[in-house]
Amino acid sequence: MHSIKRQIIILFLVVSIGLIGALSYTLHQELKKSVIPLNTSITQQFVNSKTQEIDSWFGKRIAELAMISDRTNEEGQTREQLFTAIHTLETREKENYVSIRLVSDKGISFSSDYPEFSIENRKYYLELNGDSTRTYTVSNLITSKEDKQSIVIILYRLTEVLPDGTSYIAAAIPLEKVMNLAENLSIYDGQGALLSSGEETIKIDTTKQLLFTSGLSHLPNWKVSYVIEKENLSKSAAKLQYVLLMISLLVLFVLGVLLFFLMRGIIGPILSLKKTMRDVQEGNRSVRAAIETKNEVGELAALFNQTLDKVYENEEGYRNASMRLLQEQIQPHFLYNTLDMIQWQILGGTSEEAVKTVEYLALFFRRGLNRGSEVTTVQQELEHVCSYLHIQKLRHNELQDTVITCPSELYSFSVLHFILQPLVENAIQHGIRQSNRKNLRISITVSKTENAQLIFFVRNNGQLPNNEELMQMNQDAMEKTTDSFGIANVRHRLKLFYSGNASLSYSIEKEELVAKIIVPITEQEK
Repeated sequence: MHSIKRQIIILFLVVSIGLIGALSYTLHQELKKSVIPLNTSITQQFVNSKTQEIDSWFGKRIAELAMISDRTNEEGQTREQLFTAIHTLETREKENYVSIRLVSDKGISFSSDYPEFSIENRKYYLELNGDSTRTYTVSNLITSKEDKQSIVIILYRLTEVLPDGTSYIAAAIPLEKVMNLAENLSIYDGQGALLSSGEETIKIDTTKQLLFTSGLSHLPNWKVSYVIEKENLSKSAAKLQYVLLMISLLVLFVLGVLLFFLMRGIIGPILSLKKTMRDVQEGNRSVRAAIETKNEVGELAALFNQTLDKVYENEEGYRNASMRLLQEQIQPHFLYNTLDMIQWQILGGTSEEAVKTVEYLALFFRRGLNRGSEVTTVQQELEHVCSYLHIQKLRHNELQDTVITCPSELYSFSVLHFILQPLVENAIQHGIRQSNRKNLRISITVSKTENAQLIFFVRNNGQLPNNEELMQMNQDAMEKTTDSFGIANVRHRLKLFYSGNASLSYSIEKEELVAKIIVPITEQEK
């Protein structure tokens, strides 16, 4: 594994150094040749684009004034009717107009809401009034008397002069929106501004800064100016970013291809074998190493599979021997006690009870021997323990009631043979017989969970164990000298047969000692 790591490190260093050198050289040459001229052109195009956006906004306002002007072509138009159309426009575009007034041929400005005043001496009025070929003119930046905000006046000539001498439309346009568009120009951290003919051109330091300007077609005397630092033109250029992105993608692609083939050819099979070993360690007995190649790694995987099969074969033989030994330890224990009871029944003259005991004993051993098989059905396991309970009820009068509950659809499910009788025996010996209570009972319940498990509950309301005894009953240790040998015996058999996926636990619930067995359902029965 150390040699693989060395190869990966050497290959990675060689490729990385070569690609980094090529990237550095390419970037240096590209910056030297074309980045600054290219970015200068991009900046001017950006300023022109923003200027067109501002110009388009003014164009919409002029078009709206033209629509009102064209209404004078209609016969019988009056100043009041124009004011109605103006009011509709102001309501619809209230964010784009401060006010719209009508102006007479004498330079008197009229409004439906504010007093009239004269504009005959203002520059924009004189320009339009003195040149009959012009359709409109635009003022310099002024401050509105109505609300003290920066505005520009668009004076638009009516298509037809009204009979009362009304000749122009004067629209006060707020400049805050378009000025924000100019000031918010954002490229290379520059600064933009919207300038009218009456304002001075922005002064710059020509050694460190560049000035970009663009005029507005609808406002001939206005322009957008934008100032940036020269050094910023060499930063974050679009073409440089494109080259850097392409080279970075190439680097990632090459490294990805190399890593893919390396993982697939060498490291992949080793990691797969490692995962298989971990799964085996966690108890997955069906997993085997995948043999994908015929090299040394493939031979290692095949040898691992052969070793694993041999271990499982030996373990199976040991498990079967252990199961037989455990059952031989349990069966004589009950047989001796039952034969002793039959002897005393015969000597006591209760031959009918002795006959019943023999019948139940025969059924018990018929189900208990199970034709030498370790597996039985739920129904046969319940018949086995039921025969045992009948024998014990004949022997122990204090056991008043036994109840067995199991849905009929669970009868055919497979289960490890001889797991309930030891628990019932323990309940009688250490619960029922040791209690002075009346109405003593033992109940057995079988159910199925959504997780494909069978659960067996064995309950008795006899003498309850103390905390230390309950803890001992839940331990895995098997001590022949202890009273819980039968419990530990069942727990050990469950662990062997179900490969650690079954459990036996004891708890106290509602003045009853409850034994709980959980076993998995086989794949065929799910």
